[in-house]
Amino acid sequence: MRSTGVNVSHQFTVATTLPPQIIKPLYRIVQESLTNICKYANATKLQLNLQATPEGVYLIIEDNGQGFNLESYTSGFGLQGMRERVETLRGEFKIETAPGAGCRISVKLPLKIDERSP
Repeated sequence: MRSTGVNVSHQFTVATTLPPQIIKPLYRIVQESLTNICKYANATKLQLNLQATPEGVYLIIEDNGQGFNLESYTSGFGLQGMRERVETLRGEFKIETAPGAGCRISVKLPLKIDERSP
């Protein structure tokens, strides 16, 4: 992200093949996160971590930007779209942020889905 002035570091540990129904939502979550960081965060650093095991996929996207008050954030479909993608895959989605404290998005997706679940 040289043109944005954001220093990106990453760590990818993928010990299993990811199914296509996981790859596209992960891509979209990362894409939307990067878009939001570039547009709104005024961040200079971004850490992207992806770990995939036979049990699940764990994604953390963290920046040192200006953060925001999550309780008063009522507009925008980006975060809502990320949350919906994760919920559709029966995963967990978490945002940690506060004004002046950057933002951390955590995603946990199961790779083994109980066939009996609705």
